[in-house]
Amino acid sequence: MKRLLVKALIIAVTGFSVLTAQAWAFNAADLAKLKSTNQCQGCNLTDADLTDARLQGADLTGRTDLSGAKLIRTYLTNARLNNALLNYAEMYDVHMSGADLSNAVLQSAKLSGADLKSAKLINADLYRANLTGAKLDNADLTGALLDGATWTDGSKCKDGSVGTCIK
Repeated sequence: MKRLLVKALIIAVTGFSVLTAQAWAFNAADLAKLKSTNQCQGCNLTDADLTDARLQGADLTGRTDLSGAKLIRTYLTNARLNNALLNYAEMYDVHMSGADLSNAVLQSAKLSGADLKSAKLINADLYRANLTGAKLDNADLTGALLDGATWTDGSKCKDGSVGTCIK
């Protein structure tokens, strides 16, 4: 009886672990939709690898979850990413000029060398984001939270940095 109970418990824990892991991973159908249509509003792309993807003008509005995603050398020029979740996303050398990242959450995102020229970062949450070497020419940072962010020159933004990095 005791053995049967232990086996049942192991099966239950294993099943829960598998279901939980699937809930946190990206949805393959969402990724396929993005790649075929260049839009995927509200999709789950958590931890998806979009390295070298060409997604110019992509529509990823409506709380699309790209948390932890790899967007290395990805082209998202003029993309709509307002309200997107990009926490801990790796975005090295990403091309996002003209992108709309209004209200996006980019906490602890790695944006080293990102091209954010003329991007809309209105009310974006860049708490502890790394912007070292990022190009922010003509970017709109109105209301953007920059507390603890690493600025383009490698310096840290002090708490209370909103819209402008206070060093």
